[in-house]
Amino acid sequence: MCSGGRWAVVAALLAGVPFAWPTYVRYFGLHPGAMSAALLIAFAMYLPSFWAIRFLDRHEPEPPPLFWGSVAFVILFAPITSRVMHSIIDSGLLPYWVVVGPLEELTKLLPLLVIVALGLRSGLSMRDGIVYGALGGLGFAIVEFAANFATSGFPGNGWADLRTAIPGRWALGTESHVIWGATAGVGVGYFLSRRGKGWSVPIGLAIVALVMATHGINDLYGKYIGPLAMVLLIEPAQAVGIDLANLHDESPLGAVLLVYSAVVNTVVMNLFVWPALAWGILHSRNPEIRR
Repeated sequence: MCSGGRWAVVAALLAGVPFAWPTYVRYFGLHPGAMSAALLIAFAMYLPSFWAIRFLDRHEPEPPPLFWGSVAFVILFAPITSRVMHSIIDSGLLPYWVVVGPLEELTKLLPLLVIVALGLRSGLSMRDGIVYGALGGLGFAIVEFAANFATSGFPGNGWADLRTAIPGRWALGTESHVIWGATAGVGVGYFLSRRGKGWSVPIGLAIVALVMATHGINDLYGKYIGPLAMVLLIEPAQAVGIDLANLHDESPLGAVLLVYSAVVNTVVMNLFVWPALAWGILHSRNPEIRR
């Protein structure tokens, strides 16, 4: 891309900042201490995901500025996505579950797309697509956790909100945003590695569309999976003398059950995503597909 085109990409990205400035203020300025602490807590929670990404990237490590820059880019860009998304929803044009998948998944892919548009990295492989997609998902998961805590959890319940927020929605440092970002990266990485040849375009687009649809369905129906999984445990628990129906959320066993319900939700809601992600990881080891 020529230098003029590169500046046009940068200008287009920065143009969203004034539009989304109220959201930036709400995220980072409403309770800056809580937001800063939650960003650090989220990063610590997602260390397992970070290590998994590092493992995938071990043979051909990405340049550190691009690796860490991808996470930071999504953290800083997320308020723009939020502002655009809620503007569409508030206008009544589309329901939330239809909008959330395309906008948030494109946000996670933006670091990879910007790297390609600006020519910051040549010869991107399918594995590179997975890594950058996962990094985008990691950045989104971190900022979403922090923003929800700073704007909702902390004002309502103070620091005590972390006792249920951590095990309940972001269990074991594993979160669907990272999975979705990595899988969407499979689609884009496959297209890039094949340079648009053969069936790479429809296959790549189909994988990205699958992730977007899964995201929307998760937001529509996912909230029922965790509670249903917990209900299925009530009778077996009663058989051994444990009353789960009246269990307090802040008890140690309550935290364990929140982790259990979150993991079940992640596993069930991504039933169609897992094969695509596994295919991408396994096949990206093939030099003919990697390049």
